[in-house]
Amino acid sequence: MTLKRHAFYLNFYNILPKEQYDFREGHITIDQVLYFSRSERRSNKKPTNHTIAAFLDLSNAFDRIIDPSEGLDGVYFHIDLSIQVSKQNELPCYLKQLALERINNVLKDAVHMYTDGNKLGCDCSGSGIYISFRDQEIKIQRKNPDSCLVFRSELVAILEGLNSIESLSQRYDIWIFSDSRSAMQHLDNWHNVRGRTSTDILKILKRLSFSRQIHFQWIPFYVNITENEIVDSLARADAGETTTPAPPLTYFELFQSIKQRIWPFA
Repeated sequence: MTLKRHAFYLNFYNILPKEQYDFREGHITIDQVLYFSRSERRSNKKPTNHTIAAFLDLSNAFDRIIDPSEGLDGVYFHIDLSIQVSKQNELPCYLKQLALERINNVLKDAVHMYTDGNKLGCDCSGSGIYISFRDQEIKIQRKNPDSCLVFRSELVAILEGLNSIESLSQRYDIWIFSDSRSAMQHLDNWHNVRGRTSTDILKILKRLSFSRQIHFQWIPFYVNITENEIVDSLARADAGETTTPAPPLTYFELFQSIKQRIWPFA
């Protein structure tokens, strides 16, 4: 309420300069980066022109989603199986055996959630979620915006799954199985998380961890684990067509997608 009143006052009396992009509705700091890059390219067409810029990193000047003194107690990230393995150097049957050993050691009363993000060659992407708890099963499909990266599709799947679990009345431990190491490492590095989807995940994790433990477990893909094959099929179907779209891309996510196309090795 206080933020809305201050924002209304500042905008009504036109107090904020037009160069101010952060903390304004419909604006984001990445817009200024794009504007700077475009202006710099135009100005340097003339050999006598020069550009002087000062960049200040103020990332630690703002409040974090999670208090560093509190951390994410009750949330655990298992990036490997019982032993450290490489997908490229191990036989699929051996990887499947290690993964099933890990899965079967999880308590039966725990909530099992499998997630996956996928992207088709036509630039369409989707997310799939499979949740099992005792005799209950939940399957969720999401179609993501065009140009959505696979990484973000993985995060969307985790977010949608956690939203569904939060609505359950039971308070048993949660095990999240995903074949995306990068998504887990990203969330494990919660000190530096800034994206909207990621911060929404952290908020739910913080709420859920007050009453239960939450485990993220990496599992290898394409080794014929039934539940993982289910979410892969759901994500592929989502990329084609579904009636429940995910939120549109933010400016930052769209910029990252365009940047990857233009400078794939940057």
